[in-house]
Amino acid sequence: MGITQKMVKLVQSDHFWMSLINSIWVNFFMRYVVDLIIKF
Repeated sequence: MGITQKMVKLVQSDHFWMSLINSIWVNFFMRYVVDLIIKF
């Protein structure tokens, strides 16, 4: 019960989504940069 409420609170917070989107974007960007370096 308590764990579920913490999860819901975490998902509802904007900070969670901002960090999630940020980490996905950074991961995608790093792969793109590495791909460019390998091609050249």
